[in-house]
Amino acid sequence: MVWACPQFRGLEDISDEPEEHDRVQDQAAAVLFLVATGNALWDRRYGVGPRTRTEAEVNEEIAELQELADSNETAASKYVRLGDWRAAQILQDLAANTRRQADLRHPHPRNPWIVKRKSRRARDDWDRGLIIEIAQCCVILFGRKLLETVATLSNVALDREDVTKGIVQGVVKHIR
Repeated sequence: MVWACPQFRGLEDISDEPEEHDRVQDQAAAVLFLVATGNALWDRRYGVGPRTRTEAEVNEEIAELQELADSNETAASKYVRLGDWRAAQILQDLAANTRRQADLRHPHPRNPWIVKRKSRRARDDWDRGLIIEIAQCCVILFGRKLLETVATLSNVALDREDVTKGIVQGVVKHIR
C-alpha cells in the first residue's frame, strides 16, 4: 500500500534499515506525515482541498447543472426552428456534456467527503475533510483508523489543541 501512494516516489530511500519490514514502516510513517502536512498548502478561500460537502450542496449543484442543460436544449430547439442547425448542434452538445457533468457529480454512497450535515465539533468543512483524509491514509497504510494518531496529527496540522480521539471517532465513523 505504501508503494501505491503518490507521495511514495520521493521516499524510496528514506530508511537505511537492513530489514525490509522496518524500511516499509518508515516509509509508511513518512507518507502519513506528508499527507497530514501537505494539505496546509491548499488555499482555504477556494472550494478545493480536503473539505467535506453536504448532500444538499451536491444535490443543489447537480440540479443547477440539469437546469443549465434544459435551458441549452430549449435554446437549441429555437435555433432549429430558425434554421440555424450549427448553433443548435453546439447547444445540444453543450447540453449533453452538462448532463454528463451532472451525472458525474452524484457521489458514491460511501464517499466520506459527502456528509449529511455540517459538524460543529470539527469546526469547519475543511478541518473535517483533513481529519478524514488523515484517517483514510492510516486505514490504507496500517489497516486501522488509528484515532489517537489522527487526533495528534490533526491538532498539529490545523494548529489546534481540541481535536480529541472522540471528535475523530465521530468524524470518521463511516469510514471502514
